[in-house]
Amino acid sequence: MAFLRRPPEEGRDRTFLLMGIPLFQRILAGPPWLVFLKLAIPGTVMVLLSIPAGVSSIPATHATGFEQNLGFLFRNNWTWPYVVVVPVVLLLLRRLSEDIRDSVEDLEEMKILVPAEEGSTSFLAILEARLRSTGRVVWVGALSAVLAFTVFDTLDIARGYLAFARAPSMQACPFSFAEMDWAVAFAAGDCWGDLRVSPTFTPPGILRNAAFNTVAYAVQSLMIVSFLIFVLRLAQFFFVFSGALRKSGFQLVPWYGDPMKRLGLGPLGRTYNLFLILILTFETYVAAHRLQQIALIRGIPILDYIRELIDASSRPASWLDPAVHHFDTTDVGTVVLLVAVVLPILLVCWFPLLEMRGYIQARKLELTKEFAKKRALADEEGDTEEAAGYARRMEVLEAANVWPNGDATAQRFLAAMAVLWLGAVFPVVFVAVALGAFGVMEFIRLVEWIWEKVKGRAPRPVVAP
Repeated sequence: MAFLRRPPEEGRDRTFLLMGIPLFQRILAGPPWLVFLKLAIPGTVMVLLSIPAGVSSIPATHATGFEQNLGFLFRNNWTWPYVVVVPVVLLLLRRLSEDIRDSVEDLEEMKILVPAEEGSTSFLAILEARLRSTGRVVWVGALSAVLAFTVFDTLDIARGYLAFARAPSMQACPFSFAEMDWAVAFAAGDCWGDLRVSPTFTPPGILRNAAFNTVAYAVQSLMIVSFLIFVLRLAQFFFVFSGALRKSGFQLVPWYGDPMKRLGLGPLGRTYNLFLILILTFETYVAAHRLQQIALIRGIPILDYIRELIDASSRPASWLDPAVHHFDTTDVGTVVLLVAVVLPILLVCWFPLLEMRGYIQARKLELTKEFAKKRALADEEGDTEEAAGYARRMEVLEAANVWPNGDATAQRFLAAMAVLWLGAVFPVVFVAVALGAFGVMEFIRLVEWIWEKVKGRAPRPVVAP
């Protein structure tokens, strides 16, 4: 876990991107193990409270015969992510924050990012001032957006609570919930349609269920606020950086001897790599949540659904069939997640593909003209070595990477992000990509081997390259 270790230098005891938001800076201050424990407390409390709340385990059987547990401890997107994954991701975001400061310092020390006028304020000082002055706006904006999301996400549950509270005692089912699980455990029974709850389960009272829901969604909101603040701060960094370049307050002085062919922008590469990894992690969670919802509401094991997708993949005409992708199983929260994951993707692509590409292209044109004139002059004076040097610089400009982490690396990340997002919307994409990568028979044999391996049988198959 060395990559999570904070720099020990004086003045680096608070997260850089959280300047102007002291509360969150204090929460994320300290050694990684201590911060992890602090961040894991809300999720741990939520998990433990599910036991006395009576929603930890809810054995149920779908009309299809599929047996599953709808209890809180068995909803994977609500338990281990808040205890383990979320704290680790927030630690990585803290590391990303410090990487941005380190990268800017490196660019300034390397004289790659320099003020247009000598003696002007450094870019890092301008960035720090902007972060401090907008802290309250970012915090309030993130909190307002998350509260609005939480209202829409829990609207179905709230309407159900209200309907049950107003209904006469003799009315068995005054409201039909779109999704049945621990959140509406007080209504377990006839209201759950195709689901039949185990006779051993005793539904909690409506007030006890509502109290636990309040805790759970409060923890969820707190975590989302934390992520959104970091996303907004990352957007600020990219906007301030590109704005400084557009207004000619700063300029990039290319390093033509850069062995990575990134014109000296390599220090930003690790920032991009970590940001892209975090986006892929978020997308993986969204895709897993989508498949889990299909299995829950349709009452089918995920492996059975994958077999359906394999069959549908051979019929391209059915790829947009709503029945194949079960769009009716998505709720407001899932739709918001699918839309929200696009925002960091656009952010990470916008800067290199639009701002940085345009800036570098303009600089390349200016410098190419300058080099062409100098090369012609060197040729006239018979200085072949200097003329060849100018020619090499023009070649470097032409071969320069637009992405600070390398064009090839960025393209692989973008391909993975595109597959994950499209697969979350249209799950058949996952199967189509897998079949295209391995071949039909090899893919089926691989799935069968994994299944048999879990059961403790069968040797490993040979997969054709």
